[in-house]
Amino acid sequence: MKVDVEFINVAKSYGSVQALRGVSFRVPRGVIAGLVGPNGAGKTTSMKILVGALRRDYGDVRVFGYDPWEHPDKVRRSIGFLPEKPQLPPIKVAHLLGYAAKLKQIQNIEKEVLRVARITGIVHLLDKKANTLSAGWSQRAAIALSLIGEPSLLVLDEPASNLDPIARKEIYELLQTYAKDQKITILLSSHILAEIQSLVDYLIVISRGMIVAEGYISDLLRKAQGLVVAVFHVPSKKLTRIIARELWGLEGVVGVEVLNQDIRVKVSLEKYDTVKEFMLKRNCKIIEERVGDLTDLYIKLIKGGEL
Repeated sequence: MKVDVEFINVAKSYGSVQALRGVSFRVPRGVIAGLVGPNGAGKTTSMKILVGALRRDYGDVRVFGYDPWEHPDKVRRSIGFLPEKPQLPPIKVAHLLGYAAKLKQIQNIEKEVLRVARITGIVHLLDKKANTLSAGWSQRAAIALSLIGEPSLLVLDEPASNLDPIARKEIYELLQTYAKDQKITILLSSHILAEIQSLVDYLIVISRGMIVAEGYISDLLRKAQGLVVAVFHVPSKKLTRIIARELWGLEGVVGVEVLNQDIRVKVSLEKYDTVKEFMLKRNCKIIEERVGDLTDLYIKLIKGGEL
């Protein structure tokens, strides 16, 4: 497995506060990876170390095989970085993007500015001052900055923080589409797992400066021997609540939610086949089926559980 990012026993303290306590993780090439954990868990510190903006106390870090502190130019040439809550200066968006393109030694600056503006949907804002944009458009402009130079790795610290639900959804869809089209690696941080669980393929869970779980989501859920979460479409809306009540009487069922004419059920892994047979006999069709519930797993890990 090819790896773009690797942390090995990395530690960082701010005075008496130990932000990272021997952190080790890796980010495989070509994934959208989520670095998740509560506020203050060490996410931002890890990302600053990764991009070479902060020196670690000890441990090894490799990005594309280079130490980002010792070889910052080689690392930064291949990555795009979005800090948490970016503050854009009072200059035109076009000039801001152009300056970033110049720093990355792009030959055709105007072409590059137009390219990232089109990807992020901000062409109509190029003549606007960056500091006057609304929160949603400001975040898109900041993402456009991170895309300058066609980086192989995007490092995004809380890319949808302080945005309304619609803007958050748009940002995540933009990133998902871009990653798929360009076949790049993305590492993004968040403390709201429910929002990114449909976006990421690889998960790194950090708590109190330590990694408590890491791996492909499907593998983590199997290791946890969690629940099966399935959504069934009921043939008649009138039957939906009747079947939902019947489900609660089945062994192993721990959650039932009615969604218009669909039912989402959470059931223990060993009893799922019985529930599935029950629903199919009532002509209910399976819409979604996944092993485990990521949010339940996350809560377990943050509270000190182990896989």
